[in-house]
Order: sequence, then C-alpha cells, then structure tokens
Amino acid sequence: MRTLTVALTICVMAVAFCAATAPSAQAALLLSDNFNDADGGDYLALNRNLAARQSGTLATLNWVRSSNTPVYGVQVDHPTDGADVMVTYSFEPDQKYNVARLDHSFTDAAIISAGGFAIDVDVTPIAHTDGTKLGGSWTSITLGAPTADKASAAWDSDVDFALLLRDNGFVSVLQGGQDLGINVQFDSTPTYAETYAVHLDVNTNNFATGYGATVGLSVNGTQIDLGSAGAFNWDYDGTNYIGYGLTYGDAFCYSKWDNLSISTAEVPEPSTLVLLAAGLFGLLCYAWRKRK
Repeated sequence: MRTLTVALTICVMAVAFCAATAPSAQAALLLSDNFNDADGGDYLALNRNLAARQSGTLATLNWVRSSNTPVYGVQVDHPTDGADVMVTYSFEPDQKYNVARLDHSFTDAAIISAGGFAIDVDVTPIAHTDGTKLGGSWTSITLGAPTADKASAAWDSDVDFALLLRDNGFVSVLQGGQDLGINVQFDSTPTYAETYAVHLDVNTNNFATGYGATVGLSVNGTQIDLGSAGAFNWDYDGTNYIGYGLTYGDAFCYSKWDNLSISTAEVPEPSTLVLLAAGLFGLLCYAWRKRK
C-alpha cells in the first residue's frame, strides 16, 4: 500500500509539473496586413490590393474610416510620408482624431474558445515633421467600438478601452472616453520617427456587456505594466471593432502602421495532461480495487 501511495504522489506531482510547463498550441492567425501596395494605385483608397496584402482566415477584410475622418485623414502607401504602410494624420486644429478600423467585430468563436486574442503591429508616431519636439503625437489603439460608429476615437465614451502611445516614450490608458491618469514610460530615450513593435494580449472569453477583460502590453519585447488600468469591462453592445489612429496632435503630425496581425490567444496543449490524467485515474481505480 505504501508503494501505491508513493506512486500516486509522484503521478500527481507530474501532472502539476506538466500543467505548468505544457507547451502552447500555435495561435490561429485571423488577419495580417502588410500594407504593401504592389499596384501603385491611389493612396487615398485604403482597400487596394487586399488579396496580396492580407492573409489569415479573415483575409481581404476592408478598412473603414471613422465618421469624422476625411478621406485624406488615413492613407496607404503615401509616396513621401510612408511607402508600404498605413498613415493616420492629425491636422491642427480641426482634424485631430483620424482613425481607421477593419470592418469586422473581433468577437469570433475562435477568440472566445481560445480565451482572447493578440495584436501585433509596428507603430511609428511622428510629431512636428521637423523633429524639433517630442510629445505631440498621440497614437491610439482602441477596443470595443460599437456598430454605430465602427471607428470611434479614443476619447469617445462608447470605446471600451484605448491605449495611447506617445512619441515621447509614454503610454496612457482611457476607458469609456475617460483618461485614467496613468503615464507609464516604455522608452527612456525616444528619438524622432522611431518605430516600435507593439504587442497586446487581450484576455477575455465573453464580449457581452459587463464581462471583464484584461490587456497586457509589451513594446519591443519588454513587458509594460499597466497595473489596474489594464482591466476593463465590455459595456456597449457586445461588439469589438479595433481602431488604429492618431487621437491627438498639437501640430501637423502623423503615425505609421505596418505589419499588423491579429490572432487568437495561445492555449495550453492538452495531450500530455490527458495522458497523465488517464494514468492517475487508472492508479486510483487500482487502489480502490485493492481496498475492496
């Protein structure tokens, strides 16, 4: 009996170890867009050449501008401001909040079953095109915009969560259009027109009103602690349009977007755990029969 007890203990410890170290299944790519415009067409048209630009299960998905964004507020493959990238502009004083969104609510069954989704994108915030001042460009990634305006700006009350990346190396968070007052540094030595590899992990399994989500942020591979500001609730109509734009600019400025990808969250690989659980169950059955 003592030998059996030791065997059971070892098996339980092995299950616990494998649960902590089990490999993750590969995330499913929903959409990627490299913004490469092989046809050299009109840079005011956001949806040129989608078949060549995009991949993933949602490939050839159209982009839309926010209702208050003029056609020149978001451009793709601009000949001087950004070849093979998407560019969002701020034109002081009237056009500060130019935003584009993919025309899809990212509430897919694959996201829910995986427990969330991830966003990767290269962002270049640029303020004052002569490079004399940092801090004027507020680049935004927004989550949870409603169907009524698929490209609402970060300051709008119907946007559940907004992340602001400034060209001076600081990040801020808004929820429901309210600035939470955090100012976290992600780059201590920012330079003019510097490009950042931004990664967001959004953990959630329900987009209905009142259900919670958490956001993890890393920039250039370094985790950035958002604290309690990274937790929020979906609170509009169960939709999740994701926006990319320039939320504010105190002079003519713009942001470049490139190599965007949206994928499901990684989930633990269950096969090893299933085998160990089956072994543990067999040992328990054996112990029960011995006691009988």
